[in-house]
Amino acid sequence: LGVLNAADLLQSISSSGNTGVLTVENELGQQFICILSEGRPVSASLGNFTGMNAVGEFIITFKTGQYNFHQRKLTDIEISTPSELHSIEHCLMEAALYEDKMNAALKVIPHAGILVRSIEDIQAFQRLQAEIDVTPEEIIVVQSIGRLASKPAPLEAIFQRLENVPSFIKWRAAALMVEHNLLEWQWPTMH
Repeated sequence: LGVLNAADLLQSISSSGNTGVLTVENELGQQFICILSEGRPVSASLGNFTGMNAVGEFIITFKTGQYNFHQRKLTDIEISTPSELHSIEHCLMEAALYEDKMNAALKVIPHAGILVRSIEDIQAFQRLQAEIDVTPEEIIVVQSIGRLASKPAPLEAIFQRLENVPSFIKWRAAALMVEHNLLEWQWPTMH
């Protein structure tokens, strides 16, 4: 498995203008599948994720892998399915925004192995909800993390329970909670 720059790979395949299926598999056996029509992304999937969430998860988490592009005609269903991916430029810009959010969160939370516990504070939660750059999806994940962290738990265990949520949203939600004093954390102690 070679080193992979997922964004460059997508851009390169797209600029060829071909129609077919790009499949990328990483060292964990996860598969990203993207259907392209004349170089334009039509659909994408990665595990439980589809559309932009799949593209974002792919670009952020795939650092090694092997890929294959299989040129073929699209089926009638593939052609007629509406796409939220719009264009390769849209995909790359959105994924860059997701990656920025992930990197900002990693500056607030040092590691997924920390122990976290949620803090009940209705006013702090309302201030968080009122922030203009916080999405409704992020608020839902904040609430989920709050419930799952009512007793001290490793953050990575909480993230595993939120398997249908892309990495960048989980990390961003947890970081927002720390910043708003809705989540406290500590390093696990060695016994």
